[in-house]
Amino acid sequence: FKNMINQTKISLLKKKIIGFYARQDMFHGVHHLRRTMLLANKIMRKGECDRSIVIAGVLLHQLHDSKKASVILSEVGISKKDAAAVIHCVACCHPMHISKVKTIEAKIVYDADKVQCCGWRGKLREFACNFFVRKKSLLASWQGAVQVENDSFAHLQTAEGKMYGAKLWRW
Repeated sequence: FKNMINQTKISLLKKKIIGFYARQDMFHGVHHLRRTMLLANKIMRKGECDRSIVIAGVLLHQLHDSKKASVILSEVGISKKDAAAVIHCVACCHPMHISKVKTIEAKIVYDADKVQCCGWRGKLREFACNFFVRKKSLLASWQGAVQVENDSFAHLQTAEGKMYGAKLWRW
């Protein structure tokens, strides 16, 4: 594994972003961050990538905002080159933007996030978020959950992500 961003800066980034996750709904909060990190670590074991870029990408993926991510990365002193790689992960972490993916790191971050939408747990999580947070009807919540699961599974980027997604999707 390569590591372009040192551990001190990763620690600063964690401290800076944890409050953001603490303020999110129960479906996208700290537990989601932990699951995403765990899955990213599993996917990273199989491929060659810059582990520090993946970790930073996971930490910032839920922002869904490249400008906010850029500001945070600058505040913790991450170089423009490294920040560009992390911002690419953040920018591609949505099915509508995954076609723009250029790096293995962005593919890993995407898969670690989207694998969680597969299977009965993922579908139930998405359904509950649709119903309780987004205030959709029961039917719209369920239909949306099924659509997210299908889209997420169809767009998984790595062999490992597809393997994990398939295991969950078969349930």
